[in-house]
Amino acid sequence: MAGGVRIGGEVRAPGVLRTADLRALPQHTSDLVFSCGNKGERPHTFSGPLLRDVVAAADPEHAYGDRLNRLRYLVSVEASDGHRVVLSWGELDPDFGAVPVLLALVRDGVALDDEGPQLAVPGDRCGARSLSGLTALTLRAER
Repeated sequence: MAGGVRIGGEVRAPGVLRTADLRALPQHTSDLVFSCGNKGERPHTFSGPLLRDVVAAADPEHAYGDRLNRLRYLVSVEASDGHRVVLSWGELDPDFGAVPVLLALVRDGVALDDEGPQLAVPGDRCGARSLSGLTALTLRAER
C-alpha cells in the first residue's frame, strides 16, 4: 500500500491511513463465498478493521447527529484501478444494517501490504464490491 488510503469528505480529521494505522484498529475476520457466473463457489477469508471503524477514526461530521440524519450519508470507496463503489452509511451503522464490511489487510492468510486493502462485503454473492487496492474513502451526505 504505497501511499496509504486517503479519507476525506465530511469528516473533521481527513488524512491518510497507512497499514500501521489500519492494523491499530480492532481486527475482524470474515469468511465469504463468491458464487455467481460459471466459476463455481470461491471461498475466501478476509481480516482487517471494519469500514465503519476506519471512517469513525476520521471523526465524521454526522457522528454526533441524530440517527435519521446519519442515514443520508454515503461512503465512496475508490481503488487504484479507478473502480469505485458506494455503500450507504445505513448498511454499516450498528443501529441499522450493521453489515460488518471490512477493509481487509489479509486475504486467505496473505497480507495485502503491497497491493493495498481490499473491501470485503458480507452477503455480496458475486463479490463485485470487493475492490482491491483501495486508495480513497470519501464520506458525503445526500442533500
